[in-house]
Amino acid sequence: MSKSQDKILQEHDIREGDTPKPHAGVSRRSFIEMIGYSAAVLALNGCRAPEQKIIPYLRQPVELTPGVANWYASTCGGCGASCGTLVKVRDGRPIKLEGNQEHPLSKGGLCALAHGLVFSLYDSDRLRHPLIKADAATWDDIDQQINKNFAAVRQSHGKLRLLTPLISSPTSRKVIATFLQHFPDARHISYQPVSSSAIHEAHAQTHRRSAVPAYRIENARLVVSFSADFLGTWMAPVQFTRSYSQARNLQSGREMLRHIQFESHMSLTGSNADRRVAVSPDEEIEALLLVAKRVATMAGSVDRVPAELASFEPTRLSPEIRSIVDILFEELRIRQGKSLVLSGSNSVSAQIVINFINQALHNYGHTLDLANGSDRSQVSDRAIVDLVEEMNTGQVAALVISGVNPAYDYFAREEFIRGLNKVPLKISLSSILDETASLADYVCPQPHFLESWNDAEPEPGLFSLTQPAIAPLFNTRPYQESLLRWSEDGRSFYDVLRKHWQEKLFPQQPGGSFDEFWDQSLHDGIVRLATPPSTTPEFTSASLNDAVKQLKEESNATAGKLTVALFESVVLRDGTHANNPWLQELPDPLSKVTWDNTANISPDLARQLQLEEGSLIRVSKSAVSVELPVHIQIGQHPECVSIALGYGRTGAGKVGNHIGANAYPLVSFARGTFQYLVSGIVLEKTGGKVELARTQLQDTLGERPIVRELTLASYLEGKPKESEAHRGERKDLWPGYEYTEHKWGMVVDLNACVGCSACLLSCQAENNVPVVGKEEVLRRREMHWIRLDRYYKGTDDDPTVAFQPVMCQQCDNASCESVCPVLATVHSSEGLNMQVYNRCVGTRYCENNCAYKVRRFNWFEYPHEDALANLALNPDVTVRSRGVMEKCTFCVQRIEAAKIRARNEGRAIRDGEIQTACQQSCPAGAIAFGNLIDLKSRAAQLKHDERNYMLLEELNLRPPLSYMAKVRNVENLA
Repeated sequence: MSKSQDKILQEHDIREGDTPKPHAGVSRRSFIEMIGYSAAVLALNGCRAPEQKIIPYLRQPVELTPGVANWYASTCGGCGASCGTLVKVRDGRPIKLEGNQEHPLSKGGLCALAHGLVFSLYDSDRLRHPLIKADAATWDDIDQQINKNFAAVRQSHGKLRLLTPLISSPTSRKVIATFLQHFPDARHISYQPVSSSAIHEAHAQTHRRSAVPAYRIENARLVVSFSADFLGTWMAPVQFTRSYSQARNLQSGREMLRHIQFESHMSLTGSNADRRVAVSPDEEIEALLLVAKRVATMAGSVDRVPAELASFEPTRLSPEIRSIVDILFEELRIRQGKSLVLSGSNSVSAQIVINFINQALHNYGHTLDLANGSDRSQVSDRAIVDLVEEMNTGQVAALVISGVNPAYDYFAREEFIRGLNKVPLKISLSSILDETASLADYVCPQPHFLESWNDAEPEPGLFSLTQPAIAPLFNTRPYQESLLRWSEDGRSFYDVLRKHWQEKLFPQQPGGSFDEFWDQSLHDGIVRLATPPSTTPEFTSASLNDAVKQLKEESNATAGKLTVALFESVVLRDGTHANNPWLQELPDPLSKVTWDNTANISPDLARQLQLEEGSLIRVSKSAVSVELPVHIQIGQHPECVSIALGYGRTGAGKVGNHIGANAYPLVSFARGTFQYLVSGIVLEKTGGKVELARTQLQDTLGERPIVRELTLASYLEGKPKESEAHRGERKDLWPGYEYTEHKWGMVVDLNACVGCSACLLSCQAENNVPVVGKEEVLRRREMHWIRLDRYYKGTDDDPTVAFQPVMCQQCDNASCESVCPVLATVHSSEGLNMQVYNRCVGTRYCENNCAYKVRRFNWFEYPHEDALANLALNPDVTVRSRGVMEKCTFCVQRIEAAKIRARNEGRAIRDGEIQTACQQSCPAGAIAFGNLIDLKSRAAQLKHDERNYMLLEELNLRPPLSYMAKVRNVENLA
């Protein structure tokens, strides 16, 4: 306390902690002064903030303006798809990821996982320094000891193995190759816990090229998928979702894409299909072989039909499924070169048959581009199985592990752990002390991708850069730099990266200096190089006969048996980011379950086993068992139980530990690849029951016309909108609003929305939406401002699914505004329903009076003690306190920022200049936002589309947010 403050308190005879009371002779002015001084003492002594050093710029960079965000082009590091991103940096800290519109593959879209990665940057469970035998160490100590051990390995000609995920960075692959050259027996092994290696291995046999083709869904008019969840988690879902919505765009003037899905468990992709066929795993194989046989009989399709295929006759397909296959064959025959057949199976035999079908239909070079496919020869499931065998026999002298966690997600994790303990030198380059890193001798943490330099080549000739948006928060080092140090190379990885681009990429660019090329590449985030013309390798059917024979045997072996289908969830993927609370609380798009994984079973199987929602069961295969709660999933085949991978972590961190159950032990290894369909499982009731934290309990629409649907034929015939039935004479209690300059409105195209949940996470990151935890979700107190409703229609065995994002409708005749006793919810002059937080007293009248149920009451002072996690908060949006109502306001902070920018530049706001958080990252482009007064704006034009309708229009609330009816291309399909 300063002397001046102490003197003032003595004069007024105030002790610290006391509140003065007025007495005779004390004026009102003096009393107010004393109250202020007392409050100052309490603030100074009871809530003293920690000291921080504020160091001003000596020369402030011209591009930095306090309070104004900067944007940097980069590449997402969430998975191997390498989507283009823009990183929003505010006052030196990244707070938001958006999609890079210039990226030719992702085209401005991002998935839910990508949005959650900003929070992962500020994860307080990240390692802050290197470790030697679990003790803190310096990098000099690390390098000295590891180099000494490596010298011993080289001298003894010991085996060194480097275990990483798929590396799409050409510069990183070069660093790895240089590192391995320093050892007489060294090998790089790429490991993917959820593998798709069967695709490139099948192409190695059918086309003599170990590559995954580039799938051009936008060029297709018919997509047939056998359990490939390409809109959810398969391969590159953001890219596929963008292409899929583009091919189904009714405004394009082209024939609308038709999508048929065969699958045993309900997937996000299957829920969007025009025709979804629920089949058992053995029926799926027979359906695939029947399609192949029909295609093989087309005149001129192949020289000779393989004997095994010619003799194939399905024995378990129902007449209905046979009829669908017949119709499907005619569709494929008509659309040769404009169709695409996919399989999500990791069976090489199944992928060989898929290749044969696409080849016979002349799809290669049109909807599949193998000539420009990505080389995946480095990924092999058998390689890690061989590695574990080498480890257990004591052959591996040193193992370096970076970016993977096989002690958690390897199917035989106990065997891996036993082998790891036999390796003399174990080095982990993990950023957290996960299940594998905790067993290592040395842990060399690497930074988050937002703190790192890197590059990627998702397709030949397409390169993207990753640049750090913030200095490393902890004492970490990129794994490439660690490999450089252990290769006696003292350069930074940035220097290596820059030199590689200068030597390999720059000479392929016309004119200019390298500095100009480098700066432009950093600005754009991508570089597209001209690639020499190439042709699709010639197809050979030498392996087809054996593949068909193998599939027949698999179908016979699984017939009539209960099968478990293991899949990646849209929420957590493979479980690497399980310590992220944003992801854990994100509802699964189909089950709507948070903070858990479940055993999904059909209603028929539930009745047969007398199971209820939440009943605990044990799923067993031989000596392996997993205990999970039951979720009764409509549309699931009775012979299939589906379980999401990525849960059951024990080394994720304080958030992700012990959430759900680890289902990786149920994975099997057969015929050279990991298998995620495992037959012959046993279900046992344990007698327990838990309540699942679901965010939606009403699964059907009943008779309510909330989600409007129509067939493509009726749309093309120009039938009147269904909403006209609800229209009539409208009488208002209050005079209408007059909007002079701006009237903000939104249109959501339900035909484009696939339910991926990217909008929910984007909104959460933008608007500081708090995480409430499982217990509060159970009390129906989740806080997401967007509710992504999922509705079933039809029978439990054969439902259709519709998704509808619902946020505040910003009603002109808002029922919430008329009941608020303190005017905390008011209407703006631009048509927004504003929420004044410091006025709200929490009566909840507005919530009870809202017909759309889109308001969220803040029940608690949600904790913000983690100073590191608080860095993820957006300073443009108020962090709300308990007792107030929250809701969407069309990202009013973005609206105001654009208005200021336009005013400073002396111009009007351009259409599309303002994008709400949900709109900007939607990979399907399902959301349009703009000024409805501007009749040329996209949002205003879509309002006049015949598919446009208002939700609950009969209530006359007049929302500026409307929806466009979903169109199903189902003509001639059984």
